[in-house]
Amino acid sequence: MDRFIQNPQAVTLEFEDLYKLMHLNSLVGFYVVQNGKFKVMNKNFRAYIGFSEENLMRRDPLSIVHPEDRAMVRQKAIQMLKARLSLPYEFRVITPAGELVWLIETVSSIIYKGHRASLGINMNITTQKNTEETLRKSEERFRTIIETMEDGYAETDRNGNITFVNKALSRQYGHSRDELIGKNLRKYLDPEYVPHVFQSLAEISKTGNAVSGLQTKAIHKNGTKRYTESSVSLIKNAKGQPTGFRSIVRDITDRRAAEETLRKSEERFRTIVETMGESYAETDIDGKITFVNEAKLRLTGHRRDELIGKRLDTHIDPEDIPSLSKILTEILQTGNAVSDIPLTCIRKDGTKRHTETSISMIKDTNGQPAGFRGIMHDITDRKMAEDTIKQLAYHDALTGLPNRLLLRDRLDMAIVHAERNKKKLAMMMLDLDKFKDVNDTLGHQMGDLLLRAVAHRLTGLFRQGDTVSRLGGDEFVVLLPEITGAEDTAAIAEKIIASFQEPSQCNGSEISITTSIGIAIFPEHGKDKDTLLKHADIAMYRAKETGRNNYHIIRLQETYPQKDVPNP
Repeated sequence: MDRFIQNPQAVTLEFEDLYKLMHLNSLVGFYVVQNGKFKVMNKNFRAYIGFSEENLMRRDPLSIVHPEDRAMVRQKAIQMLKARLSLPYEFRVITPAGELVWLIETVSSIIYKGHRASLGINMNITTQKNTEETLRKSEERFRTIIETMEDGYAETDRNGNITFVNKALSRQYGHSRDELIGKNLRKYLDPEYVPHVFQSLAEISKTGNAVSGLQTKAIHKNGTKRYTESSVSLIKNAKGQPTGFRSIVRDITDRRAAEETLRKSEERFRTIVETMGESYAETDIDGKITFVNEAKLRLTGHRRDELIGKRLDTHIDPEDIPSLSKILTEILQTGNAVSDIPLTCIRKDGTKRHTETSISMIKDTNGQPAGFRGIMHDITDRKMAEDTIKQLAYHDALTGLPNRLLLRDRLDMAIVHAERNKKKLAMMMLDLDKFKDVNDTLGHQMGDLLLRAVAHRLTGLFRQGDTVSRLGGDEFVVLLPEITGAEDTAAIAEKIIASFQEPSQCNGSEISITTSIGIAIFPEHGKDKDTLLKHADIAMYRAKETGRNNYHIIRLQETYPQKDVPNP
């Protein structure tokens, strides 16, 4: 396996491993750029942008990017490569047919065939972007609709001061727009309802969740009172910060006498629910299922008679039950619906599906809580894609161990914990002795198998709270939090060395190899992660210098041996 040839911070990946990893992942595209040219790309990436591999190999990578996005793409890529961050950015690509395709991408620095290169991992988000554009255009129709709608419409600031009303609301209140704009909402409400209304506004501002069916009593200019029912949602600025509320207000004074007629419309509702694509269920107040639609049956894999009468939590992951119970209690107390609840559904065959669920209260004809209704949106595929991107960013592609980035994060947390509790921690740098001979004599494929075997062996030697990480090549690092002193690390090092006396089984062959271990202890040998890593690296090279197959605990003032050794 290649070592860190030019930049020890870069992740080293063999082409075969990279290609297998990314080609098998049908959810993402990838490419490798080296010296300003495409070197490798998978079929997903080519499918996204509509170019053939031969065409791409001849093109400047930025030439496929929309001209307005090129400067941004260059800047983002440089920032990510310099800072070793994986922060996704979005940009447009122009296909050979002249169509625009939106991609979301992260870029990482890698070593490809012995030289620095850039790895781009991306997903096609064109559908999402088209949806956003459609929503933007619908905003232009919004003002026209609200001025002609029969229901009242109003907007207020966060304190309830009216900033906009439509003609219908002006008629409902009997006031002109000039008489309403700038006045506080409480002036036009029956005093009995003011606390409940403003408590609901505070809850909406806190959670961001819209509230439907907020019933109030409005005071008309002539002194009469009218019952109204409102749907209230949060208004946010471009930065996502709450700025006020928007309400659709319906006069339900006459409707109250027709509640029984509306109840009979339940049949129409059932038809809609049965044909909708989302999973839908209703329960009684105790959480026993009273109704499910066909989509719910497909999601759970159960028959209808296997669900009706059973508790909702029988097909919910037990880990989600406490939070679900808390949410149901909150809905009962406030009457407010809760959206985007992450719940894991356990299917009849035992498999799991991840969902985002919206739950609201069912009320009887007297307005009392009678149960719950929930709509579950299956997000399993999306979550798998997110987990894949996260795995690629924080774990070594060959062994699956935490990579340098995740190691440094955990080391930061371990140092903070050790300082707070006046504890010690140890860094152990391991290097396989004469690993290059394995690659040279048995081939890189066998070398990769040996590295996986070593990773498996090391993880079996340590506690759950310890971290075994691969930096690249044949270098591994072990983070040991909460040790008592050098004696602990010496015993652990001897245990590691002893474990290497047993040959590793690699594809039916036995390979014997030893390891040299360098040890640095916090805080004696460094109070920050860079110093600890450097001193552990120095100690490891001292162990090699003194004969290999042993360990060495750094002594203060020690430096690297007199040879070209990279700074970790």
